[in-house]
Amino acid sequence: MVTALNSTGKTLAKRLLLTQTGIVMLVAVGVSLGLSLLHGLGVIAGGLAIIIPTAVFAWRAFAYSGARSAQQIVKSFFAGEALKMVLMTIILAAILGLSGLPKGAVFAGFIVALAVQWLAPVLFLKST
Repeated sequence: MVTALNSTGKTLAKRLLLTQTGIVMLVAVGVSLGLSLLHGLGVIAGGLAIIIPTAVFAWRAFAYSGARSAQQIVKSFFAGEALKMVLMTIILAAILGLSGLPKGAVFAGFIVALAVQWLAPVLFLKST
């Protein structure tokens, strides 16, 4: 039972990451065409500040499976979420402080990826 949940979790995590990446890229193309390539790159960078930590969380959170690993699974989720928050903060701060990309575009990409993360599970659960 827990192994099946782990498999479903990994599948949903992959779908979320692919959906986030696809939507961020679509927004980046639109922004590039409407404003500039630099703004489009800012959207991509802001999106990556969410996508990369989410991928690390998924890798960490779904490292264990099986009923005997229940305690490890819980620890993995908490550790994965903590690592995700730290990475997200470091990546976003580095992009904003070091890159010279338009801050509005970076925040737009960040918000788009975050919105997908919040909304996608509702859509995915209906199709699962």
